Parts: sequence; C-alpha cells; structure tokens
Amino acid sequence: MSSNTCFICDKAPVVGQIGKLNLCRKHFGMGRICHTCNMFFISSNEKAIYCSSPCIPRGEDKTGEKVGPSPYGICPTCEKEFEKNTPNHKYCCDECRETDNKKSHVLIFDRDDYQCIYCGRTSYRDGVVLHLDHIMARSKGGSNRAFNIVTACVECNGAKGNKAIKNIDLILEEVARRNKRDKINPKQKIKFPKRRYEE
Repeated sequence: MSSNTCFICDKAPVVGQIGKLNLCRKHFGMGRICHTCNMFFISSNEKAIYCSSPCIPRGEDKTGEKVGPSPYGICPTCEKEFEKNTPNHKYCCDECRETDNKKSHVLIFDRDDYQCIYCGRTSYRDGVVLHLDHIMARSKGGSNRAFNIVTACVECNGAKGNKAIKNIDLILEEVARRNKRDKINPKQKIKFPKRRYEE
C-alpha cells in the first residue's frame, strides 16, 4: 500500500487525512472516528459518531441524539440488568415476579416451615422466637440473598453470632433444595423487617 493512495481502496489519489489515514475524495467524505472507541469507520450518514452498536451509549442513537427511555431495566428481585419489552416492564422473568409478590422475610419463614435450621425447634410447637440468620455473616462478606438466609431460633442465632458454621456445606445444600422446591429465586434479595424495641 502506497502512502500516496487511499487507505481504503488503495487506488485513488489522496485528498485528505482523518487521523493518520490517507483518504481519496470518495472515502474522505465518509470517514469518521468513533467517539467511544476512537476507531476509524466509514458511514454514508454525515452525522454518525459511533462505529457500531456496542459503542452507542444507552439512550442515544448512532448520531448521538437522545432517544426515548432506556430499553434496559434493573430487576427489583434479583437486581440483574435486563432488556425491557415495554417501558413498564419491571421484572426480568416470571420467577422474579412471583417471588416479589410476597414479603421476602415471610418467604424464608414459610420455606423453613417456621423451624430453626440448627436445632429443629419451631415457633408453633415449641414456642421459640424465630429470627432470620445469615449463614455466612454479613461481617464476613455474606449477602442478603435467599441462598444465604435461614430461619433460626433466638438461642441458636445468638450462640452462632458471626462465627463460621462447621457443617456449612450441608446447610447450603439444604437451603438450595428448599429454594428449588418452593420456587424461590436463590438470588432474591431478602428485606429484613424493621425491629421494634420495647421502651
């Protein structure tokens, strides 16, 4: 390729440059530099400022003009980004829609049949007070997702504190089995009820 010929067609004489690329009369008018990746591209659209779809920011078209509401949303149940079919599309899938309709802390109590996962005592049979407990403590990087939350009685929850559990794999397997059985999205964020303190 000669430095006196067009970078694209390698035949016609050079009339100008875009960046360091020599272009003929035909391609000089079509040559553009992408505003996102700074790569050279050819477009017959004089207003084009992006080379391809991945370079176009959300809410803009190829020319940089603003276009309607974002076609993407964040699912309130699993917090994944998804493409909306309509502007009011709220959930990424039916599973997330169904699990979000119930108060999330009640989902966990129902899933565990109001029974402490550590000692097996229940609120209705043994009269124990139940709490929601993180299998892996928040202070150790545990999350508020359904796969990390279990029902525990006050005594077991207090004794465990933020210590690691010895048989954690068995408990995680049991929680995964129960989530699957009850069709609970394991990534669903669990909202803890506000605690009321007696004065």
